[in-house]
Amino acid sequence: MRLPIEGRDRFIKCVIMKLKIRCKKRTKPAASPRRFFSFPPVHFSGGLPPLAISVRLLFAFLVLGGAFAPPVFGAGGRATVVEVKRGERMSDLARRLESRGLTTRAALLAVAASDRFAAYPLVPPPRPSLSRFEGLFPVGRFDFPADSLPPPRFSPEPARQAEKNAAAIVDRLLREAAAYDRTAEGGSLPPYDNLILASIVQKEAVAGVDYGKISSVFHNRLRQGITLSSCPAVEYALGYHRPFLTLGDLRIDSPYNLYRRKGLPPTPICFFTPGALRAAVAPPSTHLLFFVFDWTTGKLSFSRAYPEHQRQVKRAVLDYIKAHGRAALRKISYDKFYHE
Repeated sequence: MRLPIEGRDRFIKCVIMKLKIRCKKRTKPAASPRRFFSFPPVHFSGGLPPLAISVRLLFAFLVLGGAFAPPVFGAGGRATVVEVKRGERMSDLARRLESRGLTTRAALLAVAASDRFAAYPLVPPPRPSLSRFEGLFPVGRFDFPADSLPPPRFSPEPARQAEKNAAAIVDRLLREAAAYDRTAEGGSLPPYDNLILASIVQKEAVAGVDYGKISSVFHNRLRQGITLSSCPAVEYALGYHRPFLTLGDLRIDSPYNLYRRKGLPPTPICFFTPGALRAAVAPPSTHLLFFVFDWTTGKLSFSRAYPEHQRQVKRAVLDYIKAHGRAALRKISYDKFYHE
């Protein structure tokens, strides 16, 4: 039971004012595996008969009284921060929101399947998939008023509250993405295709540089009718990342396998930065058609001809084996982003 703050303060103030506190030094008792707190007792004396109260009992009183209770949502409470990270997928964001108790994956799926958000032109039609919102939120940290996202677990209807929170989060992030929407209207591709390409550029730019050159490679390949051959797009379908994909990985039958299918995938594959979107909309003019990332140097190597690209890939693979061993070449990671 939580005591009122005023009553708790009055109790502590009364103890301090009416009793003289005299701490008798005692040897610290030996630690016991069954006791979390082993404090020497504090002896009170003064106008009242001698009184000895253990500090651990006082601590227990404060805990039961709510002195150390976690902050609750309410007027004057702290704002709730929702962060969208560069390179993460909608499923990653959903997992983080659920772990914080703000909403659930099921609630986000229900919101994705609803006919909400018709006012946002770049939001695809309703479908029970998180991919409906893939790549549509801006990267950054966003404050929500303390009362706006009450924890569903404290609600008499947790599922309904979780869905309300999910709708509020999605609506706010879509409103924040208005600037993205305006930028995506430029260039030679349709606006939603620009978002898709920006997400691929973001993933390929492991070090957060060379957005423009990466985008120019993809634009050149689109114009020439060449498959984009993007590893991050394949990994979106696979659900995992490894430094260099195997031939088996590249056989996956998926619209995101851009080694086997021409054009762009059906949705973005991650959330991206404004720099990646600007590069997707307005790439520099180049004749580049290939690139590979060297995980040991942290740099991209670009080329115009396939033989040169093969030499660059071979060098990147050998550098990786030399630095990490051959076994690490095929190591799978399920929860790491490229830039981590």
